[in-house]
Amino acid sequence: MKSDNKKLVAVVFFFFLFVLYVNSEYQEWKGEKYIPNRYKNDEIYQRPTYTTNGLYFMDGSLWISSGLDKAILEFDLKTSQVIRTISVPCFETAGLTFDGENFWVADYARRTIYKVSIDGTVKGSYVTPYSTPYGLAWDGEALWILDVFGLEEYPDLFANIYPNSIIYRYNPDSGEILDFLESPAPFAGDIEYKNGEIIVTGVTSRKVFHINARGKTTSSWYYAPDSLPRAIAAGEENTYFITGMATREIFQVNLDKRAQYSDIREPSNVIIPFWSIIMVLILLLPIFLDELMTREYPRKENVLEKLYSFFISSELSAFLVKATIISVIIYYISDYFLFRKAVALVTKAILDLFGFYTAYVAGSDFVFLEGCSIEKSCLSLFFIAVFLGVVFATTISLKKKVLLSFVGFGLISAWNILRLIILVILLRGNVPTVFSHDVFFYVGGFIVLVLVLKLCSMVSPEIAKDFSRLSQSAEETFLSLYSHGE
Repeated sequence: MKSDNKKLVAVVFFFFLFVLYVNSEYQEWKGEKYIPNRYKNDEIYQRPTYTTNGLYFMDGSLWISSGLDKAILEFDLKTSQVIRTISVPCFETAGLTFDGENFWVADYARRTIYKVSIDGTVKGSYVTPYSTPYGLAWDGEALWILDVFGLEEYPDLFANIYPNSIIYRYNPDSGEILDFLESPAPFAGDIEYKNGEIIVTGVTSRKVFHINARGKTTSSWYYAPDSLPRAIAAGEENTYFITGMATREIFQVNLDKRAQYSDIREPSNVIIPFWSIIMVLILLLPIFLDELMTREYPRKENVLEKLYSFFISSELSAFLVKATIISVIIYYISDYFLFRKAVALVTKAILDLFGFYTAYVAGSDFVFLEGCSIEKSCLSLFFIAVFLGVVFATTISLKKKVLLSFVGFGLISAWNILRLIILVILLRGNVPTVFSHDVFFYVGGFIVLVLVLKLCSMVSPEIAKDFSRLSQSAEETFLSLYSHGE
């Protein structure tokens, strides 16, 4: 190594040691400081189900509404075990509260709230006046409902900022709306009522808001321990139970104890800031390149280079690269211009026409179909983009490409709608949702894609010739690689 380069390496090394020392001193100082709008966790529990969509605390137990189990679970805080399960007729169990005699549980996929006794008897069901009941709270006289706005109320498809959720006081027996509150969070997760305040979790803002129910003003707010807070329940004294979608934990937050940095972040023996590692690598890069350029190394035969040359020179590789680029461009441009949302809404309209209830949730940007998301997990935009990429990479005329694209788009979309109907049938038969998603989305999607491409090759002789040449090119490429390896 050159003498100048040795000196530079020594300087970089001492710089790194200096950064470690200063950062450790700073971390120790920061650990004793209080974090604004943050409180300590008295306890942290591992939640018994993945979909903890609603919470209610009563007599030392935490009652949980589980979307996956379609049930209300009694979770004993002392043993951290589920000691009772109450089945509910929900496709997507959400908010939960208790009126002193019965539970109230929301089903946001079916726009319905159920009144369920503690022994599991369903005493009534009520269709809510808005599209998506997400959270529930009982104030001693009436029910408070958190609703994430549906398309029926706010049909602006191209809005960049969605309107806030609403919270309203509701009489289920008469159907009368008694009062309104606007949520301080664009996408709220759940609500709770305590001491004249409505407590709201903001999923996208990571905040918990306390709103005066009469004055309709935010009295206080603080950060939730989960980065995507969902369900909340008021505990004893000034504690709250909060869980979210980012972790598998339930946090018992004590609002009488302000949190310090040392309460939030676990200390480590060696504290190495990530930015210091990047700085060291940047400083060492020119030294490494200088040493590399001034030395001569014997050139070795590179198998990867030969493999690359084989594929880059074949007709197959050129076609795949072209098809991939077109597919990626179509996928991301379509997604950017809300094509995914538009197709989901068209699918929603068709399904509603045939009597399958769906709900559009503006705050979370989802379209729900009886417990599953059409837009995020059920839409076939990926397969449509791959199909269009393959078609536009062929040598047929532009007119035929456009015509075949419309035909393929229609067939894949029709399969998507049929698959959603089958998915609802499976859900109604209590078949696990994960199973139905895996089978019909991945396997079914690729089968339909292959069938549609086969149909295109049968209709267009030019595409059939292109596929034949590609098959021959792939065979020649692999035979050449195999013979070279021998």
